[in-house]
Amino acid sequence: MRDMEETELRTLSVLFENAPDALLRIVGLVSRRGIALEEIALKPAEEETGMASLRIAARLTEGECGKLKAKLLNIIQVVDVADERASRE
Repeated sequence: MRDMEETELRTLSVLFENAPDALLRIVGLVSRRGIALEEIALKPAEEETGMASLRIAARLTEGECGKLKAKLLNIIQVVDVADERASRE
């Protein structure tokens, strides 16, 4: 299926509760799906909200991106996943 769809650099911003195993669950999910990350950045948790943000960039098809977003939202600590189309030249 991947051969028929074109991949593009996609950036997902994942907002999650800063729980002891939250980051491990998120990164583990990406790893189990065999996604090679091109970029990853963690914004530390804000003290007043207890929320942290992780930005990940990878080459994905539209379908792969949608499936990854859905799987990330199934992780209990994940509050939101925003999809931004990344552009690099």
